[in-house]
Amino acid sequence: MDKPINVLIVDDELLVRQGLRSTIDWARYGMQVAGEAANGEAALDLYERLQPEVIITDIVMPRMDGIALAKEIRRRDPHCKILFLSCHGEFTYAQEGIRVGAAGYVLKTSLDHDEMHEYLSSIAHEVQKQQQEEAVRHHRGTGLPEHSGAASTASLTALWRRWLTRRHPEDEQRLLARVKEWWPDAEGKWIDIALITAEHEQHVLADDAELLPAWQPAMLLSFLDTTGQRIAASTAELWPLLESRLIAAKQRVPSLVWRCRPARRLEEVLQNWLRLRQYRKIELKYLIPARLESDAVLTAIEYIEDRLAEGPSTAEIAEHAGMSRSHFSLMFKKETGCSLIEFIYKIRLERACLLLETTDLKAHVISEKVGIHNFKHFSRWFKQMTGLTPTEYRQTRRSAPALSAQQTTALTNTPG
Repeated sequence: MDKPINVLIVDDELLVRQGLRSTIDWARYGMQVAGEAANGEAALDLYERLQPEVIITDIVMPRMDGIALAKEIRRRDPHCKILFLSCHGEFTYAQEGIRVGAAGYVLKTSLDHDEMHEYLSSIAHEVQKQQQEEAVRHHRGTGLPEHSGAASTASLTALWRRWLTRRHPEDEQRLLARVKEWWPDAEGKWIDIALITAEHEQHVLADDAELLPAWQPAMLLSFLDTTGQRIAASTAELWPLLESRLIAAKQRVPSLVWRCRPARRLEEVLQNWLRLRQYRKIELKYLIPARLESDAVLTAIEYIEDRLAEGPSTAEIAEHAGMSRSHFSLMFKKETGCSLIEFIYKIRLERACLLLETTDLKAHVISEKVGIHNFKHFSRWFKQMTGLTPTEYRQTRRSAPALSAQQTTALTNTPG
């Protein structure tokens, strides 16, 4: 098989992750370990980037347990294979995992190699079968699937996700060619792209017929992305009709929200959709109460995240965003609900907590990585924010839930 099957290993015990990676002959099953995560939340972030075909996960973990992870993965990708690792006392949990569609469970206390071999062989066979069926639909010389209703929509979504995962130029060219074939009426026209979410009733996004009844595919490009949100696009002259359908749907689904971004041509749809998606990701990650609207603010947040260890100044951040310091500071607070300095410390605490939970880095190294270069200052500030020293936090959070959303919101205080 040309393309290896990607595996994501999720367990809060480093030794278990290392053991699985090193003791199993993954190549025997046409597999490779693409990544590791110490909890469900970290696994979801990796899943979004790696798009693994197989996930092997522990059940009891901090932040998000294996059952919740499996349910979320199943909502996003019903074809992903999930195998549970469990202890003797977790049989009830394992049964629940089977009910949500897991391939099975293995006792990690004994880790029977024959049993693991049976599971991995079966999973590899199923994934290979799915890949072969996908290849059949790509029988044309261009490698593009036939335009045939639901099958065509599924193959278009597969192309979209492949591009999202790898971002290779050839994937983008193939996807654009397929979109143009699917949606010829959009060529040469202004296009409005909408990112649609329904925070408490995500199921409504899974069915276009329920969300946008009586809509014609030739007038609309619409499908679920890898995070369970729906991307929709229409030509500019038809956007008012699409929006009216969304407004009507919101009467049935109050949590339905959407944001729109224009594109001058189809080639801009991909990048504009990524921008909308990044807005939403940042809002959820940092519990921003309002809706981000400015590219300058999003650019600044990405700049802070990328250069957190360097401790960028407010002047540097504003300059990178292309604005004066005073004007940018006002805009930033208006959109995020907190000052730029407060937001930087929010990111620092979020990053410090994550590193303490998921790595074995020394606390003084983590201090440097979050841009606080005086370790004593970092320790005082961390305890002021969490009530625990970095060492105490690591010990407790590896066997208990992480900070609550309310506690995380309190990060907006600067160190005293």
